[in-house]
Amino acid sequence: MPGSRQDALSLFADGLALVYHEARHVRHLLRGGHLPPEGWEQLRSLPTNRVSAWEAIRGIREEAALKESVSEAARLFERRFGKSLVDLVELFRNPNWKHAYAGHAWMRVAERLIDLANAIDSGDQSLIGRAIESFVGSRHNTGWIRDKIAEFDDEIDAQASIHWLGPAGS
Repeated sequence: MPGSRQDALSLFADGLALVYHEARHVRHLLRGGHLPPEGWEQLRSLPTNRVSAWEAIRGIREEAALKESVSEAARLFERRFGKSLVDLVELFRNPNWKHAYAGHAWMRVAERLIDLANAIDSGDQSLIGRAIESFVGSRHNTGWIRDKIAEFDDEIDAQASIHWLGPAGS
């Protein structure tokens, strides 16, 4: 478990970066006519290459990790991408996303991120610890989010949190 509230907020910022990174695939739903195009421009502006997109999110992720609250960190991403975390849960819930991109796995990841946000806001260290454990041990459509973040950070030479470097699923 992180040693401080700031550690938990940093993990929350990492999670925000990951779910917004994944949401860049909205371009496929738009191309297929499964969503109205309005409001998705900022997410569509992320590079299609996964590593380039992760690098593009790096600055906002680092800035969000330094914020004093969950709402401040989340607002940075919402302002940059024009969509809230709740909007992304709904995106990942879209049946067309599910069929093309295993959206239900990403929906669960985003929901666990919301649980982490609520736990941090509660200030209850036990609840925060359980929420971190649940979030860090989450699976996305092809593996563990822990592995995905560590891999992306390695590819852009970023310092990954110790929480992303442990054994997958633990």
